[in-house]
Amino acid sequence: MRPGTVLVFKDFKFEDESTRDKLAIVLNKPKDDEPYLICLTTTQPHRKKAILGCHSKDNYFYIDSDQTSFIENTWVVLAKYMTIRLNKYYLVNFEMQFIRDSYWSHPYGTP
Repeated sequence: MRPGTVLVFKDFKFEDESTRDKLAIVLNKPKDDEPYLICLTTTQPHRKKAILGCHSKDNYFYIDSDQTSFIENTWVVLAKYMTIRLNKYYLVNFEMQFIRDSYWSHPYGTP
């Protein structure tokens, strides 16, 4: 998995217990046993500026759908990140599953 890989979490569970598919972006390429850092995204503006690029004071990065392959304007929420540890065996299986199914079934599954 490379930095910039977009993951689709099927039936992501939100704080209010609702579920829906959620996109996330891999930020790093870890060494040895370091975890992957993954930021969640949103298509809901919630008072965020729709100006391309990084808004570090507000903890998000804006991606315009006209500039990328995202089908909607998207904000990468830098303050909402997850870490996922994958060993080499699991990573190979994960990438093969990801390529075949184009999603990871549960973001908090046991790696």
